[in-house]
Amino acid sequence: MRRDVHQHSLQPLKYQRHILSRPIIRVRRRPWLELIKTGIDMRYGKRLPTLSVVGDDSVTAVFEDGTAEVGTLMIGAEGAHSPRCQFLFHTAPREGALLTCPTVTSCAITKLDSKITAALAKLHPCLVSTVDPSGLLTWIGIHDSSPVSPTEWTYMILLSWNDPSDLTLNKLGENSPAILADLHSRVEHLASPFKEAIQGIPEGTKAWHGRLCYWPTKPWDNLGGRVTLAGDAAHPMTFRLYRGQGLGNAIADAAELQKHLQDMKAHTPAALAEVVRKYEEEMWVRGLEAVKVNLENTVAIHDWKKTRSSAILRSGVKRDAEIGVTRESQG
Repeated sequence: MRRDVHQHSLQPLKYQRHILSRPIIRVRRRPWLELIKTGIDMRYGKRLPTLSVVGDDSVTAVFEDGTAEVGTLMIGAEGAHSPRCQFLFHTAPREGALLTCPTVTSCAITKLDSKITAALAKLHPCLVSTVDPSGLLTWIGIHDSSPVSPTEWTYMILLSWNDPSDLTLNKLGENSPAILADLHSRVEHLASPFKEAIQGIPEGTKAWHGRLCYWPTKPWDNLGGRVTLAGDAAHPMTFRLYRGQGLGNAIADAAELQKHLQDMKAHTPAALAEVVRKYEEEMWVRGLEAVKVNLENTVAIHDWKKTRSSAILRSGVKRDAEIGVTRESQG
């Protein structure tokens, strides 16, 4: 995760070349999770409605099935709707509540016709996106390319647009056929291969629609260093094209906390509280910055006037074949 690059398409070109000159890699979620959980005692099917923080040196997790675990540090990393975040802000629920973004999005995961996959691959081997003057953002990325035949590959297709009202949300809800029909109709004016790709999503494909949410990271009482947050539970953010800020910050959380834990000189409640304090003070600043900049970029990329004024559209970029960097087009 780079700290010197703060916007995608609305940033001076000197910063964009840092992004555009680097390869884009898509990682399949499930195989990656299988890899990183190696050697970890993972237990599934557990629901944790209650935490008990008693005394000065422990926290007890009481699960719905009646079992309990006692430890010295609880890390809530359950995503944007984190019960642990709600627990930490239980005396002021509004302080820990998610905020809504003007942007709504519809998405589907699907296989595509061989002609469409070939046309997409000519644009980019991994993912493509476009912004329409109407403010419609189209994003198509390979979800799983492990099968030999491209016709068996799966793609994630996402459309998003700014809609402060809840008209579309109320109309579509969780009705997958209605969401898919809406996707098909919205791209009628798009150029090839975007139109063909989205209208090529087969009937019956599961589709989702929802409003993007975020939470400006703010300090919380960690109860003597015994309960903290990480990942989307600590800094849920809207998307920012090609940056992977959510994953990047989650990795940074894990790395920072691990570093401080490894540096502990004594394994005492006071030492642990100091470790958690150092981790949180860095993460609160970093997380808030990422949430704010992502929100700004999300809203702006769906505003055609702002998109047209961005450096990447005004100046253009080209790749130098010899040294592999992206530089401003000379005309």
